[in-house]
Amino acid sequence: MKAWKIAAAILLTCIFIIVSESVHKIHNESRIIESSNAGFLMQHKVQPVHRGQEFPPKLVVRITTSLQSHLYKVFLMSKPAIEPDTGAEYVATEARLADGAIDDYEVTMQQYPVGSTVSYYFKVEGINGTVFVTLPTYAETDSTDVLSITFEDYAPIWLVILQKMSRGATILTVMLAFFACFEIVRRPESLSLVGKQSFWAAIFLLGNVVFSALLQLRTDGPHGWGGWPFGAFDFTDTLLEVTVIIWIIITILLKGSVFSGIPAGNLVSSRAARAGIIASSILTIGVIMLHAAS
Repeated sequence: MKAWKIAAAILLTCIFIIVSESVHKIHNESRIIESSNAGFLMQHKVQPVHRGQEFPPKLVVRITTSLQSHLYKVFLMSKPAIEPDTGAEYVATEARLADGAIDDYEVTMQQYPVGSTVSYYFKVEGINGTVFVTLPTYAETDSTDVLSITFEDYAPIWLVILQKMSRGATILTVMLAFFACFEIVRRPESLSLVGKQSFWAAIFLLGNVVFSALLQLRTDGPHGWGGWPFGAFDFTDTLLEVTVIIWIIITILLKGSVFSGIPAGNLVSSRAARAGIIASSILTIGVIMLHAAS
């Protein structure tokens, strides 16, 4: 295999890993949202994930208004997010001014089991029950215009390392097979290398599925992994399992090249193998990127 193809595979692997990690970080990073009405401005820093079971999440909302604080109250409205929606009512918990603060209201949300997702929003009420403002703006009239927080646990560092290493090894092996397969029609002897790369792609993919499942079960609870037929169905988890099956099938079809180095023992032609590996490589990279970013 030519040196430039190896270098290209390594470079693309690094790019794919950086992009997937960046998208995952953006997807889970905090953000500040605001809402205003009736002379009130509400601001809140949204934390999509609460990690750890030692302490319940403490939420802070900033209220800017000229109205005196004793003329209104701030409430956190929360309920577990359940699909399908059972129509359960939101539970109100009053927020209090933080110690030494003049506009920051604090409220502690109750702790939920790992894997739970809670829908919530804030509202400001007058002493007569009039709602001045909600955050998000249409939370009281639109059931989809609410915030959510997911409860997760910490994962052991060794499991995180193994999961990321298996993902990186999978991407690199798949990219090597992708570049190498273009030569197998012109140089049939290179089919042995491609067959072995396909075999290792299946092995690394299987490892990635196992470590990803263990990681998600640890951080998100018993239903953290949704690959069929395990847990609640999840499209990306199931797709990752499908890619393992695809590369196992490719390995079997190239069994002659993989296990004995004899292309005559393969079950498909070189052209069919090339087409299958190109399509499978593109699919696999896409699935891994999608799964890493979710």
